Parts: sequence; C-alpha cells; structure tokens
Amino acid sequence: MNKKSMEAAQLVAIMIVLVSFVLIAGTVTRFLAKANDKEAEALCHDSIALRARTQVNIESRALDAKIKTVPVLCKTIDKKITGNREEIKQQIADKIARCWWMFGEGKHEEILGNRVDLAPALLGTDNQPNKCFNCYTLLIDQDTIEGGNTIDSQELLRYMSTHTIPNTKDVTYLDYIQSYGGAGMLGSIIPQGIEPRHGYTVSILPKNKDKESINWVKAAGITTMVAVVIGTAACATLTGGLCAVIIAVAPAAASVGGGLTASGLGYEVLHGDYRPGPNLPDGSTNSGLPIEEIFEERVFSSIYVSDLNIGEQFCGSGDLAGQ
Repeated sequence: MNKKSMEAAQLVAIMIVLVSFVLIAGTVTRFLAKANDKEAEALCHDSIALRARTQVNIESRALDAKIKTVPVLCKTIDKKITGNREEIKQQIADKIARCWWMFGEGKHEEILGNRVDLAPALLGTDNQPNKCFNCYTLLIDQDTIEGGNTIDSQELLRYMSTHTIPNTKDVTYLDYIQSYGGAGMLGSIIPQGIEPRHGYTVSILPKNKDKESINWVKAAGITTMVAVVIGTAACATLTGGLCAVIIAVAPAAASVGGGLTASGLGYEVLHGDYRPGPNLPDGSTNSGLPIEEIFEERVFSSIYVSDLNIGEQFCGSGDLAGQ
C-alpha cells in the first residue's frame, strides 16, 4: 500500500471512530443531563482521561493534526454555599480541588480543543476561543459572613496552603494543585473578595503553550517586588484585582518579577501592588493588561476563582456534551 492510500485509510478509520463516538455521546448526553453532581463530576473526569489517552496524531502532506476523538462530557455545576467563615472557605477550596481532579490534575495539555477544526462542535469547544471551562458557578447564599463580610484572596490562599484535603494524608489544597499531578497555577480575579449574595466561577485553563511571550508581573505594572520562600508554595499576590496567583516554577526558571530566584527546591513568592480598576470597553484593565490574555496564554495548567461576570465572559459554561 502506498503512502497516499495509507493516509486515506487512516482518515477513514478516524471518521468511523468519530461517528461511533457521536452515536454513543447521544446516549451519554441524555444521562449527563439527568445526572446528580457526583455522577456529573465522575463522568467529566472519565471522559477527560479517555480523551487524553485516545488522541490521534496525523502527520502527512495533506494534514498535520492532533485530534481528540472522545467528546468532553462535562457540564457546569451550580452550587449554593452557606456556612460560617471557615465552612465557606472549605467549600470553595473543595470545588477548586474537585475541578482540578476532573480535568486531570494538570497532566494534560490543550485537552479542550483540537489542533484542527474537525467537527469542533462535537469534539472540542468551538464556542470558547480560550479553550477554558467553568466547572462550577458558586453563589454565596446568605446575607452576611461572620467575622467581616469579605474573604479576600490572601485569606483564601492562606486557608488552601494550611489545610489538607479531606481523606488525604498531609496534602494541602495548594500542594495538590501545584505538584500532585502536573505543575499547576492557582489564581483569583475577585477584586472585592468573596462577599455575601455574590456569584463566582471556578474555571479550568489547561496548558496551551510551552513558553510565554510576556512577563506577567512586568506586564501588570508591578513596581515593588519582595521575594519570600514559604515551603514549596509560589504566589504572586497582585492586590486589588488579580490576586493570589500561585505559579509552580522550577528554581532554574524562576525569572518572573525581574530575575528573583528561590533557593534550593523552593519556589518564588512574589508580592506587589497592582490595582486594575474597572475594565475598559476593550476588555483591558487600566494597567494595559487585557484580562483575556490572562486566560489565553498558559504555560501551566491553571485554575481560577473569578467574579461570575469575568468567568462567564472569558470561559465557557454549560453542557459541553450537549452543545
């Protein structure tokens, strides 16, 4: 069989697989629509794992592509959160960790898209240019939060760096995201903090680049930097807007923020002043850093807690299997 015939046979085989998955997906989609939260989380996790394992690489003169043949069987789950201050932080941290688990713990790249537009509505996220997804929408369903009505990013970060995930042995929420599976980055865009009667999103942003084209800290306009090493945690706290961004970077690559480096096997902890203010009509902040770029360029798989309007504007929500 010559090379052209082999390529044609390969494409035919791929199309047969795609049609088979489309037929199966119809049944699974109906199940997903009726599934409870735990069932939906498990189905999402399993579909992502299978999707990563069944990627088809095509290299030929006519086509060069990486195609994921398994649909993304995930839907945004709406949750109402109530409780005292500690309970609210725990519930948010639990959803962050659960979203990280559902999407492969940072081990998969570009898991939501394909490198070619082959049946994108069935196989990828054609209506999401940034290829990110809102695992949860969270509503703080009460009128007050004890101990002050705002939980800011730094307080949430402290909780996640000092509290372990239930049913694990000495694994904090932050450790889990940064290094349990693949390298991870945790961030928040909650300018006013977590407040009563407000909505938020937990969004997954799989890695999509091997090398960033911009220095995030410099681009954000931070002028004062202080490096501190706290165990293996890494944090760029951009107070007022993009807050508590935790970046797991190896010491040899720790160049964010003007060449600050950490010693040993530690990571950078960066603190700076950045107050973006209202977004401009073009989606940028008054520092000139577009929020869209924060979501778009990712050298690490990332997970963000954001105000509801920001998360829904820049990441997709809904039922990916039924779009």
